[in-house]
Amino acid sequence: MIKIEHPNIDKIVGKHYEACKRYIEPRVDFCIAFFNALAEIEYTSIQKSILDTFGIHGSAANSIVKPFFKEEELNAKRITEILGGDYKMKISNCSENLSFFQYIKENLKLIITGTPKEISNIIYANEKGKEETEHYKMKQDCLKKVFNYDAFVNGDLDDWNNYTLTEMLGISVCPYCNRNWINTVQDVQNKKGTGKLTNPQLDHFFCKKEHPILRLSFYNLIPSCETCNSRLKREEEFTYGKNLHPYEKGYGEEYIFETSPNNIDACLGLNNDYEVALRRIDGNEKEITVVNNHETFKIDTIYKEHGDLISEIYRKKALLGSSYINMLKTQLGIEEDEAYKLALGSYAEEADYKKRPFSKLTKDVATQIGLVKSTKNKDNKSLK
Repeated sequence: MIKIEHPNIDKIVGKHYEACKRYIEPRVDFCIAFFNALAEIEYTSIQKSILDTFGIHGSAANSIVKPFFKEEELNAKRITEILGGDYKMKISNCSENLSFFQYIKENLKLIITGTPKEISNIIYANEKGKEETEHYKMKQDCLKKVFNYDAFVNGDLDDWNNYTLTEMLGISVCPYCNRNWINTVQDVQNKKGTGKLTNPQLDHFFCKKEHPILRLSFYNLIPSCETCNSRLKREEEFTYGKNLHPYEKGYGEEYIFETSPNNIDACLGLNNDYEVALRRIDGNEKEITVVNNHETFKIDTIYKEHGDLISEIYRKKALLGSSYINMLKTQLGIEEDEAYKLALGSYAEEADYKKRPFSKLTKDVATQIGLVKSTKNKDNKSLK
């Protein structure tokens, strides 16, 4: 797993917040006005001015508040009547709902832009009353419409969507596995469709089904490949402190992939028979966050199937020795970074691992067998 980094991350987070705010805030204000009116008098009518004030169309208003009504009491005609002031209805928990949406309004920026730890705390705040199964489900269903992820994907947040977000991040390889390409590609010349060709899936680190309040939170949207997101993680419940969050930390140099040839030919790079395992460089036990992610994404099992890549590195060492990269530097008159890239088809620095698949594995294997000099000693201290 590699860490997601970007020099202008604050700017990207800011653009995401402003776009989400324009969409979400009127819906939150509408809910506040709606439950405020119902909380003032036990039986009351909701004036049409609520709709006019917040610019919420009837169909949107219907979808937002519909979960709080019994199905048999509500249909397309009735919701228009309720919001138009011609129908009176009692809804339980009005004061609680009002307080909850006021909380959302006051904390909207934190919900959308908060750090992984901060938004994990929001989960616990939102789970108040979870034991009240029916009402909790009503509230969760309402939040799905307020924090509407489909609207984000479908381009309803003006000029901001999943393509613009991942394009700005510039991540080309899945951070979970550092194995699959996840480039964002748009075809501006495409006259038949939208011009959107391909981009990463956005994994919700905290499950969007269980935690709809975080559906549009920036640090809950992890660009990832289809294999990691849809086939391996799926709806597995990740939690802060038990799973490694790619916006906070990757394996870095603290953990390395160690390969073990299973026969003499593999030692010489003549076949693809290797074992692959992640170990902590200081010899201590791996952190639980690393263990949990590594097991979820089946990294060792999948990496073992790429023995051809590992054997190629072993073969270069067997044929060219440890002086291969220095030879390229000397003969071509280039810098070490370029020589490394030419020699191994990869990047040497952790910040660049997002640019090409298997950059982390390649670096670790090349270092292990001496094709590349290690920058750390056994005590994990920088060498001078």
